Amino acid sequence: MKQKLFMLLATLTSSMQVYAMDTCFSESCSDCFGFDTVMSFEIGGGYREDQVKWKAYPASAPGYIVEEKWTGLHTGIIDTGFQFLATEHYLMKVDFDYGWWGRQGHQTIKTFTTNPEASATQVGDVHSPTKGRVYDLSGEAGYQFNSPCNTYSFAPLAGYAYHFQRLANHKYHNEDAKNPKQSQYSPNHYRYIWKGPTLGFLASWQIACGWQLALRYAYTWAGYHAKIHEVFAPGTPGVPVGSLEGKQHNLNASGNEISLNSVFEFCDDWIFGIKFDYYNFNASKAKFRGEKGLYHSVVRNVNWTSWNITADIGYVF
Repeated sequence: MKQKLFMLLATLTSSMQVYAMDTCFSESCSDCFGFDTVMSFEIGGGYREDQVKWKAYPASAPGYIVEEKWTGLHTGIIDTGFQFLATEHYLMKVDFDYGWWGRQGHQTIKTFTTNPEASATQVGDVHSPTKGRVYDLSGEAGYQFNSPCNTYSFAPLAGYAYHFQRLANHKYHNEDAKNPKQSQYSPNHYRYIWKGPTLGFLASWQIACGWQLALRYAYTWAGYHAKIHEVFAPGTPGVPVGSLEGKQHNLNASGNEISLNSVFEFCDDWIFGIKFDYYNFNASKAKFRGEKGLYHSVVRNVNWTSWNITADIGYVF
């Protein structure tokens, strides 16, 4: 429901980019816009929220499931984009954003057991504030088909995308621990990377003079790579004693990206807009290889979800 609400909001307020034409139009909007080359640059910022989750099945502890989840990762971001359209048809675009948060996020670690002989104290619920940073970089190119007078356009696109998240915790509190001091853990660090080739499209519509809407979709054949460093305090129910350090890998992950955009001309060659982006990446199964620690494990149901809304200002050359 939450995702549908933001998708509806985006259709009303979407984003800013220049897709097919010079945005300084005649007042009548009756003339066709002939051009050979259009180049634009934009910069802005806004709000972003992320969620990451996965389940691990430790090989050294049969019957146990460790579920880790990060929510409430409210992030301020800055973003920039560059777009180049040559001879009315050959389109190239590059987008980058960077975000950060300081202890706004929340991590939950739950340990379940399917062993009927296990005691209730072996099921833990550990939670901690989280801080970190994220960034995304993508590049795409394709051939753009234009309608008469550029009323609308459609461009199949192919490219490459790189998405990075780094999370860090400094203190945990375990609801089951009788002594809170036993729930103070050493700093834990997590690094997640989703990267791979993309294939999608960009469709834009000229709604009115100086107002353009656009929809972008991209599917990513992603490789998932993660590096994990966790240190657990002894005496905490439901959590293995010791440290866990290693890497997760899955080269058969996938992701979907959707962008809804709106751009307005407010002065000669100057444009303004609002952009909405949504990401959903999944790896059904990944292998964990410990470098230092207690066990190797199988990781399942890895999921990263993110959405953001940004306001941008740009210039058309």
